[in-house]
Amino acid sequence: MERFFEVAMDPSDGSTYTIGDAENSAAILGTINLINQDQAFLQKYSDTGTLLWTVPIGGTNWETGEGVVVGTNGLIYITGTFVGTALFYSAGSTVSTGSLVSAGNADVYVAAYSNQGAFQWARRIGNNNDEHTPHIAVDASGVTVLLTYRGTLTVGAFSSAAALSSGLDDLALVRYDLAGNVQWMITGGSILDDLSSSLAADGTRIYTAQVSGNSNFRWYSTTGALLGTSTSGSGNDHHFSAFNTSGALQWTNWINDPSGSIQGNPNLAVGCEGVFVTGSLSPGSVFNGGNTSVGSTGSNTLYAARYNPNSGALLWSTWGQSLTAGGSFRGRDIAVGRNGLVHIVGTYGGQVNMGGTLATSTDTEDAFALTLRSGGTQLLFEPINTPSSQVAMAVAADGLGAMTVVGSYVDGINIPSNALAGSNNDNAFLAYAQYGTRAPAIRNGSVFSAPAMVCSNNGPIDLTGWMIPITTGNAASVSSVGTSANAMNAAGANDGTVASVTGNSGTLVVDLGVVVPANEVVLVRWRVGALSVGVPSLAVSTSSDNSTWGTPGTTLSTGSASFVYGSIMLTAATRYMRLQNTVLGAVAEIDAFFYSFGTTAGGTWSGPGVTGTTFDPSVPSGSANISYLVGSAPCTNNTTQNR
Repeated sequence: MERFFEVAMDPSDGSTYTIGDAENSAAILGTINLINQDQAFLQKYSDTGTLLWTVPIGGTNWETGEGVVVGTNGLIYITGTFVGTALFYSAGSTVSTGSLVSAGNADVYVAAYSNQGAFQWARRIGNNNDEHTPHIAVDASGVTVLLTYRGTLTVGAFSSAAALSSGLDDLALVRYDLAGNVQWMITGGSILDDLSSSLAADGTRIYTAQVSGNSNFRWYSTTGALLGTSTSGSGNDHHFSAFNTSGALQWTNWINDPSGSIQGNPNLAVGCEGVFVTGSLSPGSVFNGGNTSVGSTGSNTLYAARYNPNSGALLWSTWGQSLTAGGSFRGRDIAVGRNGLVHIVGTYGGQVNMGGTLATSTDTEDAFALTLRSGGTQLLFEPINTPSSQVAMAVAADGLGAMTVVGSYVDGINIPSNALAGSNNDNAFLAYAQYGTRAPAIRNGSVFSAPAMVCSNNGPIDLTGWMIPITTGNAASVSSVGTSANAMNAAGANDGTVASVTGNSGTLVVDLGVVVPANEVVLVRWRVGALSVGVPSLAVSTSSDNSTWGTPGTTLSTGSASFVYGSIMLTAATRYMRLQNTVLGAVAEIDAFFYSFGTTAGGTWSGPGVTGTTFDPSVPSGSANISYLVGSAPCTNNTTQNR
């Protein structure tokens, strides 16, 4: 029996990390025999799906793997629970390199690994009661864990608030620095049992999602002082809170379920344009300041929403519909990907309606994937129907349009174009999907192309005709200069074949085939060559015409033998790029280039004579500033042209 519970993607190389546990699987990971008891494991897959390494987390009793995140420092942080002694291994090692001992019952562990699977450190959170349901988030300055505990809890120099009941489940939010040193702990709870549900961070704030047993949920500081109260209408409502990285409460919000029953857990993710949430609640549930779930006859139904990260104000909300008596529609995880796309996965039973798309399950519960724009517009609802049990547990997304989904299934699962077979026990699955062409996010979607002159009698003008079509692609042609070989291997999509560039005279000249606007990014997928002497350094200069070249403005360097993504910021409109390896004896191997640009739909036009998407040039006297704004604060782009 194997299950994946969480997944994360590394934007530096497109790799995927999964964490879960196994029992009675007859598998051996390192020195850990996965027979008779649950043992956790962490795995890394390449961006092409190759398993790179596995790290077992074993011990004298059982261990779970419940959360994994990737830090900007290159470390991988995980969390789970354990009883007895937990042993931590490095990838490929048969000897444990770290251990923790629980305080008596189930405790929570937090651990760090390198991106090569080398164990770094581990920490324990626990008392003589059970600690459970941990969630983990990382930002540039620290690692945060949200968990459920009972009784009194001490972590480092910090203790839980005395005002909380010692006989019920409460929540702890624990902050570490990136080296595993405790920075602070705050605790919270109601007068009934509470449950930790989800956690996210963006470097400015830390966001929590929890189920509050009572309608009043209180957070307490490191000193036990009351930070604030989140008051909803019923018990077991879904609550959301935001803290700064020092642990000060910033805001709270909630969704009220008048049934008072637990129908699902809240989940959240954060992107530039906001905090996005999903979960499931009973029919008739209502967002604080938002809409009510209507039209559902099932036990529960899915919701999705976006909150302002600064204030917690609800920006939009939407509900699915569960149309079968006793049916279900559960959002189980959420992620934000390229250009702010929101990906949701979960399960449904019976017939459901999502944004006008109907689906009917073939088993008690089937899986689904849902994609929304950041403004709430539905783009995709994909049911995954199989005549046996399956659960989509978690989703992750990267900045190039990829998403990965993990979960478990029995017998088989009909993942589109990739059906999997399995035993009649739980089998873990990892599915990779590409939404659109693999390409970087558009940095400025407000750019548009207006004619050089607009006469006052030429109107009315449809401004959507000034929008630049969304364009993605790879290098059209690559040529070599000096000690370079197989230059055209770097043209086209990534396929693992490489152009070799040897320092210090090796140079590639890249023709993108189109002019990419200034302030966009070109990504290069590359690595250090096996025969390299030293670390290659690529000096990048750009040109729009292959004649006049700018001074090199970007230098790329990597010592990674696996493919990574390098980012080239364009300071001027660019069609051609010249990459010179400046390190004598060093070898760079380049697989592919990626670009993306164009005008993002759904923005707002403004200026004299502008109504909606129509411009009447007879209205302004003389020239006029026409502007196009896309995005939502703080993630907006605006372009103004005078015509």
